[in-house]
Parts: sequence; C-alpha cells; structure tokens
Amino acid sequence: MDKIRERLESLYDADHQRFLSVLIPSIERDRILGLRSPQLKALVREYWQEDRPQCLSFLQELPHKYFEEDCLQMAFIGREKDFESCIGQLEAFLPSVDNWAVCDGPLPTCFRKHKEELSGYIQKWLKSDHTYTVRYAIGCRMRLYLQEGYDPCYTEEICQIDSGEYYIEMMQGWYLATALIAHPEILELLKKGELPEGIRQKAIRKAIESFRIKDEVKEALRKLR
Repeated sequence: MDKIRERLESLYDADHQRFLSVLIPSIERDRILGLRSPQLKALVREYWQEDRPQCLSFLQELPHKYFEEDCLQMAFIGREKDFESCIGQLEAFLPSVDNWAVCDGPLPTCFRKHKEELSGYIQKWLKSDHTYTVRYAIGCRMRLYLQEGYDPCYTEEICQIDSGEYYIEMMQGWYLATALIAHPEILELLKKGELPEGIRQKAIRKAIESFRIKDEVKEALRKLR
C-alpha cells in the first residue's frame, strides 16, 4: 500500500483539493489529495494491468487514509470478475465508506451477470445502520433493477426506509425519480403522501430536474410540491 500511497501523494493538487472539499463536506479536507478523475482512472488501469499483486494487497489494507485511496479501492473491487470475491471485498469495505462520491462509484461489472444472487445482499445492506451501506444498496437497485427484473416490492422496500439521514434520503429521491421514467405508477405513490416528506420532496425535485421526464409529468409534479 505504501507504494500506491506515495504515488497518490506525489500528485497532490491544492486547487482541486479545495474544490473537492466543498463538494464532499462529510470528510476532512486533509483526507483529500485533490487528484482528478482522469488521473485516478489512469492509475487504476496501470496498477490493475501491471501490478495485480499490489492491487490485491491494497484491497486488504483497511481503512485507508485518503479519499483517493477509497476511490481506488472501489475501482479495484469493480474490476473483480469473480462474484463471491467481489462481494467479500465489498462487504469488508462498505463499513469504512464515509462519503457519497466513493459510494456512488461505478458498480462491479460482474453484478449484471449475478443479479439474482446480488438481490439477497442488497436486502441485507438496506437494513444496515451504516448510512453509505444503505445508500449503496439503493443505488444498486436503481441501476440494475428498474428495467429488466423490476419488482414493485423493491420500491416498497426502499420507501419503507425512514432514516432521516440526508444522504440516504437523497438516494431514495433519486431512485424514485429514476423509477418514474419507466413506471408511471410512481407518480401515484408521490401523490398519496405516504412517504416521509423529506424523501417525497427530494424525489419530486430530482424528477423535475431530469431531462428524461416528460413535461406533462413535470407539471403534475410541480402541483404536488
């Protein structure tokens, strides 16, 4: 891990550090080195292709010191092709995730081939008392289950979460706004007033901002505010 950390520290960018510290207020500024996305992506490709043993060692060294290390961790997990290994690495890592940016990173590519097995893990994660584990689970449902394999029970399960946590409610709102694109019955759910108000308002705002929601639906949503 020291080799990777030293490489990251050598790329410190004070200007981008300031920008990221505003964008991700839940973590301390000194945990951010300020690397930009293209730099991180290049490092992921380099280490995964040229130094796989170093990557596997890095995955075991938790928790990390820097935000960028967490970004690399999530990216390395995402490249794992074996589903069981991927889940094991993810479950070890999720409890130490402390911000939305790492939590919302690309999902592992192997997930799409194992949606049935993954579903059970998602149900478990949704019951976690850790904010970003719950947020990650909702994100999995949103990205993988709103089209093929959609079950209204998934939406019901997500709507029943009443955490009061801002970053969970934001993902619940994002989920509902995205679900509304393919499942117009979500509009009725927003009308009923059965949702916690914070979640309902976030869903309405997110849907109104979406380019994928029809204008007539947006007009109906504005009347629900």
